[in-house]
Amino acid sequence: NGFLNDGLAVSARKYRRWSTKSRRLMTPRDESDMEPDFAGALEIIGASGMKELAAIMREAPFGIYVDHPSRGCIYANPALLSIFGLSWSEFKGFGWAKSVFHEDAEWMRRSIEDYEHTLKPNYLTFRVVVEPGQPLKWLNARVHAVLDKDGNHIGSMGLTRDVTKEREFLERVEEGQKLEAVGRLSARLAHDINNLLTALIGNTDIIAREVASELGQSCLGNIYNAFEQARYLTGQLLVLSRNHAVPA
Repeated sequence: NGFLNDGLAVSARKYRRWSTKSRRLMTPRDESDMEPDFAGALEIIGASGMKELAAIMREAPFGIYVDHPSRGCIYANPALLSIFGLSWSEFKGFGWAKSVFHEDAEWMRRSIEDYEHTLKPNYLTFRVVVEPGQPLKWLNARVHAVLDKDGNHIGSMGLTRDVTKEREFLERVEEGQKLEAVGRLSARLAHDINNLLTALIGNTDIIAREVASELGQSCLGNIYNAFEQARYLTGQLLVLSRNHAVPA
């Protein structure tokens, strides 16, 4: 926990400097109502609350991890191990990376390299394979750099959430919107085709009065048959539009 303590202490000092500067720029009615006492919280944790912080991290319902710049992951809470479906011996270091879905592995590698270069907070959404042949899990991770008192990068801390159900819900919503669009298009097509058919059959009725030959009557019969088939198809389009309508 050495580099964590150093990082927390540096964060507290930076926060106090920022807070002092902010107080010069504004005169609130009640300063205690303007912002939480983050610096004070860090001092308490650094002084005697590491056991309590460790307990909170263990019991958190979302994944928490700490990375070393060269050794990889040196801490993962139970929730994170459960999300990946791995034991600590399988997860530690860079073992977790073996679970990343192969289509996401390359861009994740580039994203991590960019983060290590800039040390800016990194936000990742990626997929992992928990069990071969089983559905993939979608994870959302947020990574923040931890710096020592001299500003050197000594590690990273991050949070990870399983967002699979959220993604599945959004996909269902998007699919419903697509089906609704198909329904609207089907209804519009059926309406337009019916208008054209009405004009065609009306003119065909007029022509039928002037055609007396057997061949002409045969051709008119074909036209009427085609009209009935077209009317059936427009009826099917209307059924499709009703089936894909979204209830109010």
